[in-house]
Amino acid sequence: MPSYALFDDAVVARTAPASSGWTAFTDLQSVFDYARNQGRPLFFQPGVYDSGTVTVLTTNGGGKPLQVRAMPGSVVLRFTGTKGRLRFASRGSSSTARTGL
Repeated sequence: MPSYALFDDAVVARTAPASSGWTAFTDLQSVFDYARNQGRPLFFQPGVYDSGTVTVLTTNGGGKPLQVRAMPGSVVLRFTGTKGRLRFASRGSSSTARTGL
């Protein structure tokens, strides 16, 4: 089971299991929301991450912005299930920007 941890400048996700200071997760939604609530960018270490649908709304994650980073070509976010997807919605806001997707 992958895990994540909060560091000074980012929340880091990895495919390795949780150990001291790391929290296990089963879906990416919890990690995206955690990073947003902490006001930190989310950095993915290389690997394949499976998850159901992830929704980034102005009404979840504390309504805070989300920055997701990784080394180019090193990470696969694989959305599983019949409706697995990454969904962005900016209800009432024109400040949604997606680059490199």
